[in-house]
Amino acid sequence: MFQDADVIVFIGGQPRKKGMERKDLLQKNKEIFVTQSQALKFASPHVKCVVVANPANTNTLILSHFAPTVKPENITCLTRLDHNRAISQIVDKTGAKESEIEGIYIFGNHSLTQYPCIEHIRVKGKPISELVDR
Repeated sequence: MFQDADVIVFIGGQPRKKGMERKDLLQKNKEIFVTQSQALKFASPHVKCVVVANPANTNTLILSHFAPTVKPENITCLTRLDHNRAISQIVDKTGAKESEIEGIYIFGNHSLTQYPCIEHIRVKGKPISELVDR
């Protein structure tokens, strides 16, 4: 399946269905990503993995945990939508250009539990805490 693959994009996951509880969704995705992680032993030793299937960060954690042959830094997920939203809000609050903003980190799933960490955000080289109220 992943024989000698250098890059793998994981787009398949269980979508949440009507009436499905979150714990059921997470259990189904765990089954999927545990199986996928087992197949990674056939990939290149330096394989890079990107998880797209939501909840992307949870699925990424599962994949990383059950794929001990892959370096954790070689497994990541796409949270670009949330990243872009954070940048947009900072642009609105500070008037800075996107290129003047760095250090955006988003934790949590694309939901109410999401947490954009502001500790490392810098705008025009200054900590964001100097520019906006929390």
